[in-house]
Amino acid sequence: MSRVARRLALAALLVVAGGAALAGSGFGQSSTEPVVTANRFVISIDGVPIATFQELTGITSEIEPPDTYQYSDRDTVLSKLPELVKPPTITLKRAMTGSLQLWAWHEAVRLGRPDARKHAKLSMFNSEGRVVSSWFLEGAWVSKIDIGTLEAGTTQYVTESVTLVSEYLQRDQ
Repeated sequence: MSRVARRLALAALLVVAGGAALAGSGFGQSSTEPVVTANRFVISIDGVPIATFQELTGITSEIEPPDTYQYSDRDTVLSKLPELVKPPTITLKRAMTGSLQLWAWHEAVRLGRPDARKHAKLSMFNSEGRVVSSWFLEGAWVSKIDIGTLEAGTTQYVTESVTLVSEYLQRDQ
């Protein structure tokens, strides 16, 4: 099955099952209820959690509408149509840990390794440990790791910010 066919099938399945999945998750009775709490965010690859974050600073999925001019005998019409799809990005923040999994993934990207693009899942958990939302990331890779300000002699945690880019982003629930 082609990548486009897989995406369309997944989108159709999610539209059909979306309401039932939320109601069955224990989160709420309808898909219109707001997500009121997020306790942690987990990135998993092949079902294996590789990193846990305390803060999600953004999920960006953007389609840029370029100006399109249409000409006729009498007038010129300016319209905006969805055209330029920017790759989705996700930025997460956490206290730095001793794990090197994200750094190794970033290094694989930097070295241009063909296995650096992964199919990953971002799950958002509530304080009761239940998934309240999740996103599937196709062809994801670590584009940026930013270590926060370091100051000798302080008792604050060192923070690490990680930006993921993916070819395709699909909200699962």
